Amino acid sequence: MDRTKRVSPKRSTVRLPEMTSRERIIAAMNFEPVDHVPVYDLLRNDAVIRFYAGERPTVKDGFRIACKASAACLDATRNLEGPKANGRSEVKGGIWKGLVMRRERWTEWVEYHPVRQMPDAVEWVKRYTSYCERRQPSKTYIHEYRARYRRYERLAPGLVVLHDPSSPGFDPAYHNVGWEHFSVLIHEKPDLISTWLEALCEKELRRIQAIADPDLSPAVLTFSDIACKSGLMFSPELLRREFIPRLARIQRAWKSHGVRCLFHSDGDLSEILDDLVAAGIDGVNPLELCANYDIYKVKQKYGKRIFLAGGVDVSNLLVFGTEEEVRQEVEKVIRICGRGGGLWIGSTTELGNRVPLANFQALVETARSITPC
Repeated sequence: MDRTKRVSPKRSTVRLPEMTSRERIIAAMNFEPVDHVPVYDLLRNDAVIRFYAGERPTVKDGFRIACKASAACLDATRNLEGPKANGRSEVKGGIWKGLVMRRERWTEWVEYHPVRQMPDAVEWVKRYTSYCERRQPSKTYIHEYRARYRRYERLAPGLVVLHDPSSPGFDPAYHNVGWEHFSVLIHEKPDLISTWLEALCEKELRRIQAIADPDLSPAVLTFSDIACKSGLMFSPELLRREFIPRLARIQRAWKSHGVRCLFHSDGDLSEILDDLVAAGIDGVNPLELCANYDIYKVKQKYGKRIFLAGGVDVSNLLVFGTEEEVRQEVEKVIRICGRGGGLWIGSTTELGNRVPLANFQALVETARSITPC
């Protein structure tokens, strides 16, 4: 946390005409002037949603209420949904037969994976590869995808909801076969994994071709969680061989339809960020201060080559800091990183229930009060 004497960004008495959220986020992506820095976040906080929606989020009506709250305090978001029923486990079918997912309010995780032995993992990867090679986006999926974005427009008027997250295949691979098996197979059977990753990437490219539309949303979150707080979770050599080239293909596919790409990975990406920029990312998120990979370092190195999204520490500052400390940090982020556009400000990943309402209000109100001249 910055303890030096602060010089506040200019609170200009001459403001630009008020912009819509869509105009604001597009201008920021293009490094053009904005009336105020757009706020981008993911609401997973009951108190925040209740305050901005004026009603408590429920499982039955949570989607509508989350839309209402998000439209009241954000310019852009992703993965917009309501809370899940607490303590519910779901047994998957189809290609994922036997996989058990655990759902708790705002999150879910793999509770049980049916693949227990390495020979089973090999056969499962082969079946999944075959499934990916055959899979085509159905007319029903395309219709329901577009209908969902029309529903966003109705329930969250003005809010920009990014296209559903788009991955070249790493996350689906290691989540679906399990970390242990994936880690062993990538070394013992690299051709098997490479073939699977290629099938996953091609399947995603077919989905992009079916649903990419800048009228639905001008941006998409391309992603793979490839890093943690101490650095990359995979070797740079592996990422440059199996991940970066496929990410570049995903990026080109979206951008050929006029949709800009915000890349997301938690953790410290500094060792591979040059490669990500070369692969065509337009922006990067969430820029975790606690991973020694903060927004200021990235801004200093890359300038106007990529826009930045996030930047306000949610691991410590937004949870444990005071309202004044939050205001100071938001002002600092805007002063250093928001001049001349190129910034969507928000928490470093998502707004969980540990964040006090007053601290998030301080973030939003401060961002909206400053003209980043």
